[in-house]
Amino acid sequence: SILDKIRVVPVTERTGRFPDLNLFGSMTGGQTPLASGMTAGSRTEGGEYGERELTFEDIRYSVSNSISGKIPVPKELVKDSPVSLATIIQDSIVNTKRSFCIYFLFNGSGVGHPLGIFNRGAIVDVNATTNNQFVKKNASAMASRLLNINGNDNNIFWAAHRSMMEDIDAIEDSTANSVVVLASSNGRTIENIKGYPIEYTTHVPLADSQGCINLIDGDAYVFFQLTGENGEGVEINYYDQNSLTHDIWTFDCRMDGQPIMRSTVAYSDNYAMSPYIRFND
Repeated sequence: SILDKIRVVPVTERTGRFPDLNLFGSMTGGQTPLASGMTAGSRTEGGEYGERELTFEDIRYSVSNSISGKIPVPKELVKDSPVSLATIIQDSIVNTKRSFCIYFLFNGSGVGHPLGIFNRGAIVDVNATTNNQFVKKNASAMASRLLNINGNDNNIFWAAHRSMMEDIDAIEDSTANSVVVLASSNGRTIENIKGYPIEYTTHVPLADSQGCINLIDGDAYVFFQLTGENGEGVEINYYDQNSLTHDIWTFDCRMDGQPIMRSTVAYSDNYAMSPYIRFND
């Protein structure tokens, strides 16, 4: 799933700083934006080594009750249910949390909850060659702009709205062969384009809209999650209301998050690249 490809950092304090490599926005002369300012130079035999310095980006986080709620359940339902309502409720809470995390990943405003990729200002937009169509040329253009921040392809994925399925199924090359390849991953059969899996979601815009399909390097986003009881970062509490007609479950997920890139990377020819590529239809 999408969240399996996103970096999650467990934290024990509600506020803090997280050191990360500073990814530079402009590179020339053989430099790379992925080396945190590191450069290299030639050295004659027996000569002195040139001093090189790394610079770090100080990412600040402030976890808050981004996702929380209270669930009243009638006592009669608890008593009469043939299955454990506690298990059903806990599974529902975890699914709710994961859904909101995907929404925040793309759309979060950063005010009281995580900052989303669409609101960071580090996206490279690739325009449609033909309105209301996503074709092979668009996919190639998007892949060519992708900045892989650590050389690992495992967490790169396409995030597409479910309404894009027909467009994606219709993508063909010049010989009318489909460019969508089926592959097996963790017991799932998934579609991929350019070697990257397609993850469908309803938390990006509909087909024929800006952002209906995106190419994302999941290593370029980080969630900070206050340690919870069940590995999902969710604190769940149950209250047996002895004198009332309902029992109560409450849940809190204290989290923050943001893209680690603050801007796109422009090489010497002003060729913009980013770990976040958005299709602009």
